[in-house]
Amino acid sequence: MTLYAVFTFLTISTFVVMLLIDFLAWVNRGVQDIKTLHEIPCSRCRYFTGEYHLKCPVNPHAALTEAAINCLDFVGEY
Repeated sequence: MTLYAVFTFLTISTFVVMLLIDFLAWVNRGVQDIKTLHEIPCSRCRYFTGEYHLKCPVNPHAALTEAAINCLDFVGEY
């Protein structure tokens, strides 16, 4: 085997491994984002209206955002 063939094989292998690592990191980031979005309690709150213009009359600026995860005004529906 020539030195050129070994160098080419190592270069391509390194590139493929780097692509695989990057893809797995991308998937992991996506899973973490989905978990964070599922922590938003707005849709289960008594004050949530579901209206386009005013989703929450108590905290309209935080409705359906990550800022609503620890909302002090959250009241579960009965």
